[in-house]
Amino acid sequence: MIAVLVALALLILLALATLLFLVPWAIARRLTRVLPRTYWDTYTYTPWEMGIEFQEVCFPSGDGLSLSGWLLPRPETDRVIILASGYRGRKSELLGACGYLWRQGFSVFALDLRGQGESQQERYLTMGYREVQDVLAAVDYVCLRIPGARVGVLGYSMGAAVAVMAAARDPRIRVVVADGGFAFQKDIIAHNFTQVTHLPPWPFVDLAEWWVERRAGFRPSWVCPADEIGKIAPRPVLIIHGVEDDLVPVEQARTLYRRAGDPKELWLLEGAKHAGAYFVDRKAYCQRIAGFFERWLA
Repeated sequence: MIAVLVALALLILLALATLLFLVPWAIARRLTRVLPRTYWDTYTYTPWEMGIEFQEVCFPSGDGLSLSGWLLPRPETDRVIILASGYRGRKSELLGACGYLWRQGFSVFALDLRGQGESQQERYLTMGYREVQDVLAAVDYVCLRIPGARVGVLGYSMGAAVAVMAAARDPRIRVVVADGGFAFQKDIIAHNFTQVTHLPPWPFVDLAEWWVERRAGFRPSWVCPADEIGKIAPRPVLIIHGVEDDLVPVEQARTLYRRAGDPKELWLLEGAKHAGAYFVDRKAYCQRIAGFFERWLA
């Protein structure tokens, strides 16, 4: 009887050890994995469908990757808005905002972050840690193409987090609009892990962070836009978030707003899910972001 109990205990311990190994490893792999290019990365809509002349460009990131972008020029202005999509996103998803801003008289530059869309495939995604270099490289590029450029950045989800961190590090970014961005990356991983598995985040997320560092060379706890957003002031920030966001809870937006310096605005949309404010009321959304850029890039 004792031998049976010992064997059972060993089996339970083995199962727990396996769970504590495999689950965090799977989280780390899922978060950092670069997906193969799909049909939709190549066969996609462009500004041409909107009747807008544009230039397809390639430009280097700070660490030597080849990045893809669309430049929608307005030769009569030096105001340019850089747009960045979210995690595993692509620039074609931004056409609605791109087209509206261009029609309002801004030059527009939409980019694919590393490992996404038509940009060079990186070995691992880092959910903002290295992607911030891509937005900084886009600023370099537009300032080279448009001397004296007055630059604003509009980012969605991970792109919003990247926009905040880029502006905190580069004073050439005069205005930031962050839609659906997170305050703390590790908190979002923990939240979504619990949503999917109904398990407590500890110890799985902490162990996953260790795996992420072994695999991709960074820790999610290092990616904290909330710790950087205060450096943007006195440049303006508009934070947009859907109240019904179940991927990045709205409290993350409130945290960003509390930590930002003035001038700042917080726009919370009832009925909007993650980075979905545009789709809840396209007209109001476009007028709000264009008006914000118009006011602060004047």
